[in-house]
Amino acid sequence: MSKSSTVAIPQSTTQAGPVKESKALHWPDHVLTVLAVLMLAMVLVQMMVPVLPVIFFDVDPRSEPANTPITVMGPTAIAWMSVISMGLAALVMLFHHLSGRKIAWISSILEMTGMVFCWYHMGDNVESMHRSTLWAGAMAMALAGRHLAEHDRLRRLAVAALLAMLIPMAFQSIIFVLVEHPATVAHFQQNEDAFLQARGWAKGSAQHQLYVRRLMFNDATGAFGLSNVYGSILASLTLLGVVISGHVARQWRATWAMVPIAAVVLGLATIYLTHSKGAVAVLVAGAILCTACLWISRTVERSRLTLPFVAVLLICGAALAVVARYEIGGIPTSDKGERSLLFRFQYWQGATRVAGNMTTDKLIWGLGPGQFKQAYVIYKDPLNPEEVTSTHNVFMDQFLSLGIGGLCWSLLLLGWVCRAGQLAGEELTAVPDPHALLAPKGVRDKTIILVCSLALILFGWRFAVQSITLLTPESLLGFTGGAIGFIVLTSLLISEGWLSDSATRTGLFVAAAALLIHNQIEMTFFHEGACVVAMFIVAMSGAGRLHRNTTKSESDEKPFIFRLILPIAMLALMVMTINAAAKPTTEFQKNMSNAAGQLQLAHAQNESGMNGTEAFLNAIGYLEQANDTIPNSPRAWQWRIQLLAELAQGQQQIGQTSRARGMFTHAEEISNQALEACPNHLMLMRQMANLQLMAAKWFNEPGRKSHAISAWTNIIALNPYGWADHLSLADLYWEEGRTADAIALYEKTIKLSDQAYLDPGKQLSESDRDRCLQRVRGRTKTKK
Repeated sequence: MSKSSTVAIPQSTTQAGPVKESKALHWPDHVLTVLAVLMLAMVLVQMMVPVLPVIFFDVDPRSEPANTPITVMGPTAIAWMSVISMGLAALVMLFHHLSGRKIAWISSILEMTGMVFCWYHMGDNVESMHRSTLWAGAMAMALAGRHLAEHDRLRRLAVAALLAMLIPMAFQSIIFVLVEHPATVAHFQQNEDAFLQARGWAKGSAQHQLYVRRLMFNDATGAFGLSNVYGSILASLTLLGVVISGHVARQWRATWAMVPIAAVVLGLATIYLTHSKGAVAVLVAGAILCTACLWISRTVERSRLTLPFVAVLLICGAALAVVARYEIGGIPTSDKGERSLLFRFQYWQGATRVAGNMTTDKLIWGLGPGQFKQAYVIYKDPLNPEEVTSTHNVFMDQFLSLGIGGLCWSLLLLGWVCRAGQLAGEELTAVPDPHALLAPKGVRDKTIILVCSLALILFGWRFAVQSITLLTPESLLGFTGGAIGFIVLTSLLISEGWLSDSATRTGLFVAAAALLIHNQIEMTFFHEGACVVAMFIVAMSGAGRLHRNTTKSESDEKPFIFRLILPIAMLALMVMTINAAAKPTTEFQKNMSNAAGQLQLAHAQNESGMNGTEAFLNAIGYLEQANDTIPNSPRAWQWRIQLLAELAQGQQQIGQTSRARGMFTHAEEISNQALEACPNHLMLMRQMANLQLMAAKWFNEPGRKSHAISAWTNIIALNPYGWADHLSLADLYWEEGRTADAIALYEKTIKLSDQAYLDPGKQLSESDRDRCLQRVRGRTKTKK
């Protein structure tokens, strides 16, 4: 036995470690194992398969081939995954209790409170419905993880699987950078005109230039689409691997540590491919936490509050760094130098202004998870060129979106990390448990079966969604290698003697703290897919009870019926989510899919010389059904109006003016209905203004231009810093001969564009700027 086991330990230290679970497993424990595998698969798959809020009519369906495969998970998949996660969470709580454990009442109540607020906002609009459902499901998975992680063997399984995910993620990123990205750029360059037409962008426009600039960034983004969000998850898992490697090396031999170190090396390589400076900074913060853990482990005299204090200090330090950057560095006079932290400060400025102008009702319930952008464009710093959907701060996001419910979640996340620090501190200063004193052993058959079952669900799921993208030799090799690596590493790490409780608790503490540190300046807890993983890790880190020094069952403190309250409440939330989101989303997406298919069919028929009118009208009908299912979906309204306007235009071109006028009148009525269902939605307001201009041109009704002017005036009131809207109104004034009004707006357009100098890609194009200047200068010369 190791020499350390003979060292005298003070009595207080021997009581610090929690009692380990008995090796004798009963039927509830086996059910929990099955539930853990299912829950892990639902969490981990979102680290490989992208989740998108819009999969139909993001671009004109006519620009894409018919039956184009969908290789992402859309709103329907996420809605039902969230529903299933709530059902699984209820079952986990029930069987957790039946296995002799105590349900985490405080965590459950705080978590479900936030979920109620999510349910409240599901009816706001389709964006809030999607994100509310996503967040509610993510928190349900987190609650399940919180209870599963109290079982040592299930916590080891989850930790091993999370660490092993670095292997497929690394392979996927390497293939993207070396193979897929160059192919994507080449395809774009060959089909650039068709690409721009499908999105309605003019060549050389700000949207075009911004897209090209981002396309050329060869950054690994994984399933999340954003390198900083991807880097946040990678840094957390890499730090988890560092802690586990350190424990293995310190406890046994460095050669044994090479197994988890291999995953760490892949994690570091992938972080490099993301080019995320924030992820590197988190690694530095993680190193500080690891040093604190090492310091704690060398003595029993440290306070159990030391690690939570260090974590909170680093979390506050990340936020203070943003403020210090602004106070010390100020705003630069060019786009050179550091801008990331400056932008974060400007996001926060806008967020505080939004909060300051919220009514009491909004402060209680929040704006809704999909509403921040609409408020931000009004209250943002004029020098900030971004129009963001997130404040890039987890606590601000949750409070502004969910009010008191978001505050409950923020307190819960911070409380979990602090509890994780206490649990890690107790493990590091306690007598090593018997499991930790066993040398690593070979992999058992049962372990292989368990891990292969998880891998089959996980990688089978990915293959079912993305099989069309895995047909190239490189992609198939990366997929296969990632699956094999996942199975091998997970099987080894959950085998007897590899992962001590000290390693798992300390690793989860460092990983969870790293996520909260980085997400003082990032949007991982806001983003699709990433928020599920982040909440799950943080919740697992806080699982456990301090100073538990009894082996008797914890479940006989209250009547069994009383303990069913929380699982039943979770099931009630599941039913509410089905009715409020899952069913409407399913029907809505079905109608949008049918509309896209009919529109593609109409286009194909017209291209082949056939009459595609019937299919075209069918597309409009399906869009109408989509509006009936979810009335506040602006995209369905937008395309329904656009197709009706195209019909009117077609009739007008063949001389059927009266029919064209009737169709256009119908489109105008639908546009008014859309704005009633989605008030103050800028996209629909712009469409209404353009409809008036089209009618003025087609039907020779100049008076309609005054309606367009009124519409654009309302638009710039809601988007006071959007130079594109100001330019549209200025051009309209110029056409109408209102030169003075046009000049004033041209000057303001130039000013707003100049204020966006921190991101030149979001300024006026050279041709538009020259046009504005010529008209301003021409008017000035005339006056002279």
